[in-house]
Amino acid sequence: LPNTLSEPPEISLNLLISALFMCLAATSAAAQEYVLGPEDGIGIEVYGHPDLTLNALVSAEGTIPFPFLETVDVANLTVPQISENIRARLEADFLVNPHVTVKITRYHSQPVQLTGAVKQAGVYFLTGPTTLREFLTSHGWVDPEKTSGEIILRRADGETIRIMVAEIEDKFHDLVVMPHDDIHAPEGQFVYVDGEVSKPGAIRYLDGLTVSQSLTHAGGASQLAKLRKVFILRDGKTIQVNLKRVLDGRDADVEMRPGDQLIIKESPL
Repeated sequence: LPNTLSEPPEISLNLLISALFMCLAATSAAAQEYVLGPEDGIGIEVYGHPDLTLNALVSAEGTIPFPFLETVDVANLTVPQISENIRARLEADFLVNPHVTVKITRYHSQPVQLTGAVKQAGVYFLTGPTTLREFLTSHGWVDPEKTSGEIILRRADGETIRIMVAEIEDKFHDLVVMPHDDIHAPEGQFVYVDGEVSKPGAIRYLDGLTVSQSLTHAGGASQLAKLRKVFILRDGKTIQVNLKRVLDGRDADVEMRPGDQLIIKESPL
């Protein structure tokens, strides 16, 4: 009989290797497009000349020190542009056909602040072209139990963009994150349903949310629910609702407010 048990691991290994190469290629491409700025770290090697190998931080003026050349301007340039600049200057006065390799060792010039109802709030640094969906995904996404469902993105130039999380999940509505963006996920407003329902707990509040809709979001009432006498707790006060008459269409539905607590007790019968 053929040894079929050995085939799946080989396929899995090939897929893993392919995925790894794709990931490395994407990372390399992002690094090639990254524009350096102050506080970024850079490493430079000149093949066959270990004395020209160095690691440096980009200064506030956008330069790094370099042997023979004194300083090299690197701010607002990409890795290929910096490499070619150094190569051309070395070739002009010092070396014959030098081979220069440049890599980024520290990303620190393009901060983005992430706040609000997210899993991992903080200040992060872009490492290349990044979409809002990619940025949120890499930092844990929004907190589904706290988010209002909206993202507010404030640009460094004062522009404010509002977009729904559901839109970000659709790549056609995604946005590009820019250096110094402030990304805020506002916390949502909630109402709470407790008692004889299938899924007691918090429900995200939306304008116009009613008692009957809240009951539906909570999975409906149990067979023991006392629908003729449910209560809304609001600002320390109790509001009684005959939910049975509401569901029968004999009474008008009652609108909920953020923070309301809907209590559905057990019927004594």
